[in-house]
Amino acid sequence: MKERDQVLKFLIKKCGFELKTAIKYFSIYLDLSDRVLLTAAKAHLLHFFKVFEFLFSTKNKFQPRQVNKFSPRQVGEILLGVCRGLTPSQILFYADPEEFNSEQMREIRRGFEQGLSLSQVLVYADPKFNDEQMREIRLGFRQRLSLEEIKSYADPNLHYREMRNKRIMLLLDKSKDEVDKLIDQYSEHYNKDQKKIRKILKIVMKYLLDDDWNIYADYRYINKEEEEEIIEKMEEIVGGLVNGLALEEILLYANPKFDANQMREIRFGLEGGLTLEQVKLYINPKFKHTQMYEIRLGLEHGLTEEQVKLYATPKFSSKQMEQIRMGLEQGLSIERVKLYANPKFNYKQMNAIRVGFLSYGLSDEEVRLYAKPEFDVDQMWSIITGLADNRLSFEDVKLYADPRFNSKQMFKIILGFRRGLTRKQIELYAKPEFSEKQMEQILGGLCDNLSEEAVKIYAKPEFSPEQMARIRWALRSLPLDLVKLIAKPELSPEEMERMIVELKKSRTVERRSSSNLDLSQR
Repeated sequence: MKERDQVLKFLIKKCGFELKTAIKYFSIYLDLSDRVLLTAAKAHLLHFFKVFEFLFSTKNKFQPRQVNKFSPRQVGEILLGVCRGLTPSQILFYADPEEFNSEQMREIRRGFEQGLSLSQVLVYADPKFNDEQMREIRLGFRQRLSLEEIKSYADPNLHYREMRNKRIMLLLDKSKDEVDKLIDQYSEHYNKDQKKIRKILKIVMKYLLDDDWNIYADYRYINKEEEEEIIEKMEEIVGGLVNGLALEEILLYANPKFDANQMREIRFGLEGGLTLEQVKLYINPKFKHTQMYEIRLGLEHGLTEEQVKLYATPKFSSKQMEQIRMGLEQGLSIERVKLYANPKFNYKQMNAIRVGFLSYGLSDEEVRLYAKPEFDVDQMWSIITGLADNRLSFEDVKLYADPRFNSKQMFKIILGFRRGLTRKQIELYAKPEFSEKQMEQILGGLCDNLSEEAVKIYAKPEFSPEQMARIRWALRSLPLDLVKLIAKPELSPEEMERMIVELKKSRTVERRSSSNLDLSQR
């Protein structure tokens, strides 16, 4: 049974719900990962009970009474409220399928999540406002506009774009000093006249607030790469205003030392509900925007600050950060993640270590065998292959878990165990001084049932693979004393081959002469 179903079974047992019906509705209406659900269930267990009881109260155990009144999306909004930590009274405030559609429910839910009081939510929790109008009122509170300022545009007869533009102008009017300081910063950073910077800001404002206007229509102000860079940054600043960030939040990333992509990652974090303390973990121009993305993603996926700090450092590339984040999100302990949270590992090596734990179920001791920067990723996978193969013991794998072997050499040693050779036989060629092709010839001889004594004749690093092949061929039909005559490193493979042919002919003649002599004596 899946973890999610186990939690449901526990909840249903406590609340007295009919299992199959509850699982059916739960699966349809709530699209959350098992980890998010489990965390929420533990943190807000009583809330789960009360809301589930409300949704799944039944006329009889097969016919839910309440849930059928709601659309799937409305039920989703109700259950999301539970998972986000809202109180039952806050959830039941908007859980009215006749008053609010799912989009309106979402805006009311977000208001409570944002920390608005009931009196503030009541300003827009009215069916006469559509969800887009509700959003503009909610964002006004987020941007710390006064109630009087918000009421000046909280009119259901206004289009949401008009409400949005009024909201932004109200914020800018009361923040003129901060805007002037920002203009000064950009003017100094780019060595541009303040009027030029203001003109660019005006262009961007017009572009973002007027959907039909083309920002690139006036080339007098964007005909230089530098000015295009300023425009991209201003888009992020104005984007924060449009999406309801408070001015102090916008000023966190509005510094021109950040590029536009970095600004966007900081803005996304703030808009996504991260706290200032969380976002400050990556507000650092030393981070590339791709690194910021990995830090933001970890925080949004529910990792603790302690966990995120494990990789929130510029010394890790974004791909390395991704591997550390994935390990933490997939349930690896900090101690296990620390085995590979080392900038000396590239991201492919990190992936091999992470997958060793999660996909192959390897123990700490087994993973430590290859979790070393001196192994490249191919060597690591060769060691994982051996550890995951029941035909090899841990001691067998230790035989080749040595960075002096390349991955191809390692595979030849694995192949020996798979073909049933004894450890003593494999030790004949499990030596770093043999290339993989030399190993192949020694392995082939042992698998041909040649004796160890015979194989030892050519199991020497001074023989090339081609020479080994000729000696191995000779051992199939010539006695050891004759093979030793040709097993000399100074002979080329061609010379060896000619000698073998001559020896075979000579032996054939001798056998025939001996046979004729026997016949004559009879």
